[in-house]
Amino acid sequence: SISAWSQQVMTNCRLDHQPLQFSIAGSKILSAAAQGRKPVILNDYRQDAAKAKNLPDGHIGIVRLLTIPVLAGGGIVAVAAIANKATDYTDDDVRHIEVFLNSAQLVIERKQYELDLVKAKEEWQQSFDAIPDLVTIRDKDMRILRANKAAYQFFGVEPGWLEGRYCYEVFRNLTSPCPECPVIGSLKDQKSCDEIITYENLGKTFLMYFAAIDDEAGKLKYFINIAKDITDQKRMEEELFQAQKMDAMG
Repeated sequence: SISAWSQQVMTNCRLDHQPLQFSIAGSKILSAAAQGRKPVILNDYRQDAAKAKNLPDGHIGIVRLLTIPVLAGGGIVAVAAIANKATDYTDDDVRHIEVFLNSAQLVIERKQYELDLVKAKEEWQQSFDAIPDLVTIRDKDMRILRANKAAYQFFGVEPGWLEGRYCYEVFRNLTSPCPECPVIGSLKDQKSCDEIITYENLGKTFLMYFAAIDDEAGKLKYFINIAKDITDQKRMEEELFQAQKMDAMG
């Protein structure tokens, strides 16, 4: 399909229908540049392209034509067509246009890379937010860097509010680290650990899973915490234990 064209192309086109998609395979001239993987110069179009498919009525008249394949990643991603220079096309024209096309291709690739990054970030965020448990990513000082949708809903705060706050501030309403925190010590010796922690101020019991993420030097950079609410499960276990205890007492 046509990706770009000069200002006069469509203005001077007199075709009843101005298509934006063409088959390269259906054009001997365009396919010659693609198949040969090199520029094709036709300085006398009527004679040089005599065996090519005739131009449709209303098409811009072509006197001279230069076609150049655009290569990227070992393949051809486009074919550029330049026509009707006042004088013959030369190898200098080819070199100048190839420099322009290669620069344009680099810009396109960079833009596509940026779009791919945005898409990947959006997909990651969707997956992150789809987890029903509370998930936070924290640095080694216990500061929350990221939190999923379930965490924001549980604490009833606006998106972004948790970021930058310390876990002990959020989970325990404290101003300093928990003295009995099991995380830092455990993660120094192993890559992951889990603990059942009851937060009296929240009235909740969580199964807390922690996994360490190291930097390139192998030192703790940050860690991921998944908090699964097991409050109801622990309550039922306690009720069952008490019932069994009463039965045993007769």
